[in-house]
Amino acid sequence: MKTNSGLGMLYKRMILMGFIVTAGSLYFQSIPITLGVVAGLILAVVNFWLIQRTVGGLLAGERSSMAGLYVVKITAILGVLFLLIGVAGLDPIALMTGFSVLVFVTTTSGQAALNESSREDAEFGVDAESIDG
Repeated sequence: MKTNSGLGMLYKRMILMGFIVTAGSLYFQSIPITLGVVAGLILAVVNFWLIQRTVGGLLAGERSSMAGLYVVKITAILGVLFLLIGVAGLDPIALMTGFSVLVFVTTTSGQAALNESSREDAEFGVDAESIDG
């Protein structure tokens, strides 16, 4: 599946904002906090990528049942969070701070990405009415 420029823009902004948040976490001079922010960022990007693939596959008609896949994905993310907090000893607030970059970027840049995707669809002659059926 090809990533359109709207989603590419979201990924770039997520990574840029991640660097800013990681640099801010260095203020606390604590390795568990900085590693927690980085781990949260990685989880956010992987989660966003998995959502993009599953929803894209669903819209393309490649997959018929998504419930099982979502249960596996959420269980895996919760398992990784348990390992990072319980076993590795990373700071849970730092993990959630890193993970919240996904929410911040999609909230602030989501409309621009949607407009970019709509413009690309118009350039290729795809209209929303033909997709809806």
